[in-house]
Amino acid sequence: MLKENTTFQQLHKYYNLRRSYCGTGNLGHVYSYRQDRVNPITCNRLTCVKCRPKLKKQIHLDLLRLIYDNDLDNHMVLTFPGKKARQRFTYSQSYDILTHEWNKFRKLIKYHFPDFKWIRMPRAQTNPFPGNPIGYCHEHLITNSPRHKITGRKLDHAFLEEKRKRYKIGYAKIRENQDVAEYLSKDFFHDEEWIIPINLRHVITDSTMILKPGQGYAMDPDNIYYTRNADFKTIEHSIMLKHNQPAPFYLYLREFSQIEPKILSGHYVDENLVTPMIKNKETRSL
Repeated sequence: MLKENTTFQQLHKYYNLRRSYCGTGNLGHVYSYRQDRVNPITCNRLTCVKCRPKLKKQIHLDLLRLIYDNDLDNHMVLTFPGKKARQRFTYSQSYDILTHEWNKFRKLIKYHFPDFKWIRMPRAQTNPFPGNPIGYCHEHLITNSPRHKITGRKLDHAFLEEKRKRYKIGYAKIRENQDVAEYLSKDFFHDEEWIIPINLRHVITDSTMILKPGQGYAMDPDNIYYTRNADFKTIEHSIMLKHNQPAPFYLYLREFSQIEPKILSGHYVDENLVTPMIKNKETRSL
């Protein structure tokens, strides 16, 4: 388990390991009707090097749906303050601080732009400016284009730059349309940026939207789930009951290969076997 004073390099190493219980069968098994295969259940965690690629793809698809449904066409970036703040606070503290400052900042934005919607993604700075340490928080936000409640002007870079000075925010910018597409097609998948403290969520939405990363992998109605102690007969029976077909052929091969043959041992007298043994117990001669 990681400690509070974990360095970014140690966190990086942790993220690049497969969780010890992932895909081992300790979490149970799942029968995939489409694959016709029984697979060990994986941990479905973004901190697991095996599960992260598929989860990122699922999150990407879910984000595209939310972006389309909510007309989110702005890409906003916020950074933690520069060198002095980074000498005072650790990389892990930067996430808590920037989250706290964002919560205040978004209330200010919401006051002036009541229709403001956002999706927030805390990420690690893996290529900071020279002299700045690695791993500190910056945030990507996908937002809509709300208009000011009095002036009618759109939320823009000038507003953010003016207001962010009240908070512990190093830099704030916002760009429309094409920048959203570029981020989602390139930097979104940059794996190093996903290495953030393990107690934090990688994607947060406002209260008008719901995003549940990875749920798409657990909701196939044709799948059958088993505990880790489920035996072959249980699996065979459930597949026949639900899908009216036998279990995958390789399971039968595995089951029969595990049946131990009865080994006879003894000696021959005049070409007749006497005192044959079955599992070290003497039996009658054949």
